Amino acid sequence: MLVLVEATPNPLTLKFSPGREVLTRGAAEFRKGQDASASPLASAVLAVPGVASVLLGRDFVSVTSDGTDWAGMKAAVSDAIRSHFMAGLPFLVPPVPADVTTDADATVARIRELLDTRIRPSLASDGGDVSFAGYRGNVLYVAMHGACNGCPSSSATLRHVILGAMRRWVPELVDVRAA
Repeated sequence: MLVLVEATPNPLTLKFSPGREVLTRGAAEFRKGQDASASPLASAVLAVPGVASVLLGRDFVSVTSDGTDWAGMKAAVSDAIRSHFMAGLPFLVPPVPADVTTDADATVARIRELLDTRIRPSLASDGGDVSFAGYRGNVLYVAMHGACNGCPSSSATLRHVILGAMRRWVPELVDVRAA
């Protein structure tokens, strides 16, 4: 099994593509020092020295270094991903619950739909993700994950990608801020 490795806009993060589905819906992020028992795959990757966080996406795994040079880590991370797939272990236990909103506000529902259908797929191509964190006073709050978290381009992503796209379909939106 070949695991492709791609650079991302964040120099601390690499995108590992196993050529197979990782998650059927959404994304899940795990950080060093937090409980990663819900994901045997994330636990295996976090066990590699120098790994700070892991983002599981639809068909990729974004891995962020704690500053350790990737030259010594890249093969170990690829091996951990490959071994996990070859062993047939689950990616999440239990599966990530569906993102269900109980908020009747039509604006929030529209924002969530746009994030899922327009923004997240674009960010996933660079090994990142974004999640809805709130909507107050016509300001959208989002959390950046994977390659997008701490990326030098994240403020530009907020302004030009997310805010620009959202204003087309949610004209009442005045700003997007990191949560």
